[in-house]
Amino acid sequence: KKDVPTQRIFEIDATKAKQYFPSFQRAQRVDAIVEFVASGSRLRLFIPKHHCLCTFLLGGITCPRASRPATATIPASEAEPFGEDALAFTKEHCLQHEVQIQVESQDKAGNFIGGLWIDNLNLSVALVEEGFA
Repeated sequence: KKDVPTQRIFEIDATKAKQYFPSFQRAQRVDAIVEFVASGSRLRLFIPKHHCLCTFLLGGITCPRASRPATATIPASEAEPFGEDALAFTKEHCLQHEVQIQVESQDKAGNFIGGLWIDNLNLSVALVEEGFA
């Protein structure tokens, strides 16, 4: 029997984001899988080539916020108009799908900002066309 090496998946935090940013930017489009949709324009991505998880924000648009339940330290928040619809649209089109991203910039928290394509459909453009951004 062959021993299959254990693959380690790591989180890209603010310091590691600075290391990966130039290579993601040079690569133009990077293949990824959407692991979690936090809002209409904020997603958690798994990047198989680098064995990492990162937070990705859609550049150039802002989506209304969906409601959030209360946690131990943060009170519950109400949904903005169309926030739940934007979240549902993004989940329906992206969750657990293979996508391509193009990283344009990053914020102070180490989140990558840019464009996201699903089967050559730009998600930012689709959200604007649906009236969610």
